[in-house]
Amino acid sequence: DRCAYNQGYQEGSSIHGYRFRDFVSLGEADDFNPPDSAVMGCHTEERKLFVTQKANGILGVAPSQGAFPTILQDIFSTADISRRQFAICLASEGGSLRVGRAHEEMHTSAVTWVNMSTTSYYLVDLTSMGIGSAPLPPMDFGRTLVDSGTTFVYFPSRVFSTVVEQVLEYCGTGACSGPVIKALDGTFCVDLPENIPRHQLDLMPLLSFTFGHGAATTTWWGSQFMYWNRVEQQWCSTIRDNGGGVPETVLGAAWMVGHDIVFDLDTNRMGVADAHCVNHTQRPGDDKPLQELAIIDSAVDPTNVAIVLGVIIAAGCFSRLLRRRTRQNRPPAEGSWAPPTGATDDELSSLQQNLSPGDPEWANAPVLE
Repeated sequence: DRCAYNQGYQEGSSIHGYRFRDFVSLGEADDFNPPDSAVMGCHTEERKLFVTQKANGILGVAPSQGAFPTILQDIFSTADISRRQFAICLASEGGSLRVGRAHEEMHTSAVTWVNMSTTSYYLVDLTSMGIGSAPLPPMDFGRTLVDSGTTFVYFPSRVFSTVVEQVLEYCGTGACSGPVIKALDGTFCVDLPENIPRHQLDLMPLLSFTFGHGAATTTWWGSQFMYWNRVEQQWCSTIRDNGGGVPETVLGAAWMVGHDIVFDLDTNRMGVADAHCVNHTQRPGDDKPLQELAIIDSAVDPTNVAIVLGVIIAAGCFSRLLRRRTRQNRPPAEGSWAPPTGATDDELSSLQQNLSPGDPEWANAPVLE
């Protein structure tokens, strides 16, 4: 009588388990937020990054197209909130998710509203970009996804190479934080020590994004799009090449850092505001570092509904905590999962004590995405 689920990624990471219904209350215990009934999943098996990373689960906030609603959809349908709206405010370490309204008290600019459509993702119409005060030539960005479950920002190949070359040309005049070089993966890095004041990175050219053919423009500062690369021992950009196939842009968590991203499902709009998002390396009111974390994958009394997230977006954690989920690395279609080959049976048996896809009971369980 149990409904199974599976979520897999092409690099081999996956989670599997059964769904159950329980009561969920957002925020800290002393917020006294009323609990709401929601469907959740209990992992019975984890593989690869789900075992080794600090995050121990995924809080999905993307629109559900399946038989089961997300936790947010359950809360919207049962909680006493004034509107179907949620906001994600990510800092360099951790951040906050609020249901019912934005993080207005953290805003340092007005909210820029952009038309948004929902399928299995949140989609916006990115039409142009600028570097410094100069606009980029017209290019095809393809469909544009806003996805907090993707670490970096992925552009179609032509857009990616143009942005990198324009940044290198801009910085070639000595106007940037330090000497800027082209990295082996095609992006750019600046040769500065790790302990520089982060605001010094704002000498990098300001990147601007225009949506809806001039209807709205947002900005992305160097302190937001540069991160400390522990391998290269340099500050490198979070911009990546999404390949030369069908054009598609993914605005991942790196694009969201330092902004309050507001998803208004009643008006089908996305709001973007500059914000002093609060760093969280430990649970509020607790002197112990967070040990159990959750990845947000891209929403009572709305004035008090705020949840602190254990999403570590610090530079050195980008590649481990969140995985790229573009065309090449999105979850497979329903029923297409196959056990990855990255771990031996001995390794898995030492990590997993419960049901696995090889068990008869698993094979007979319905799979619902």
